[in-house]
Amino acid sequence: MQLSMLLDSGAFSAWTKHSSVDLDAYIAFIKEHKDDFEYYVNLDCIPGEWGRKPTREEIEASAAKGYANYEYMLSKGIEKDRLIHVFHQHEDWKWLKKMVKEIPYIGLSPANDSTQPSKKRWLDECMMYTTDDCGYPLVKTHGFAVTGVGFMYRYPWFSVDSLTWRLCAGYGGIFVPAWNMKGEFIYSRTPLATKITVRGSTREIVMRRFDFLSTQEKDKVYEYIASKGFKMGKSVMEDGKEKIIEEGLVNSHKQRELLNIMFFEDFLARIDPFPHRRYKGKELLVQGFNFT
Repeated sequence: MQLSMLLDSGAFSAWTKHSSVDLDAYIAFIKEHKDDFEYYVNLDCIPGEWGRKPTREEIEASAAKGYANYEYMLSKGIEKDRLIHVFHQHEDWKWLKKMVKEIPYIGLSPANDSTQPSKKRWLDECMMYTTDDCGYPLVKTHGFAVTGVGFMYRYPWFSVDSLTWRLCAGYGGIFVPAWNMKGEFIYSRTPLATKITVRGSTREIVMRRFDFLSTQEKDKVYEYIASKGFKMGKSVMEDGKEKIIEEGLVNSHKQRELLNIMFFEDFLARIDPFPHRRYKGKELLVQGFNFT
């Protein structure tokens, strides 16, 4: 499997810490490590301050500054085909229209505090500008924090990213593909996310506790785990501490991360590659996908 790496500027992380990223230093880093990364994300500008809702004026000023940063990076020799500029939820649609005309690779970034239905509505509207009349992509798009299977299935992305696979594993969970009436595992429906560990919180990821699953559901979880060469393992809590009885997924976050990566690899292998995928909008009725 050929791997390619995408470099992000870290603008959002810096913004949350009331810090900033030096654009010239970022450009110098890209040039020094240009052979290590296939694509680079422009140094976009986040409006307002962390912890409060920005004004319309701040959003517009940030969109303009971000575009100026993109043009500056091009002027310094960063290749256009490898540079991703980002369109953010709540920015004026004029910026996305401009980007589709001028930029071959565009990032789409839903607001972090948006609900799943709100993100879906916004991404649907984005597709009105980034796909043609038949729903095929006019440009490459990268989806920021949209690795929910429903979002990955619905839109013709070139690439996506988020920490869902790792967060799920870190909070004690794994993804298991749905199955049909014949008991066959399928990837065209929302997977089962289940918490299998004896400790840890589920606040950050919506998961069903393994102990509360039906007998059939538990059997399918065991079947899927075995098919991927893993063991469930066993741990118990004694005096507030975890005691490992048998090593496996329940007591190894690394194993859970690897299993979740396998799930997404299997999912991607079952959908059409870019640019042959198509956004169908209201025509696309994906049974079983949950955006809430």
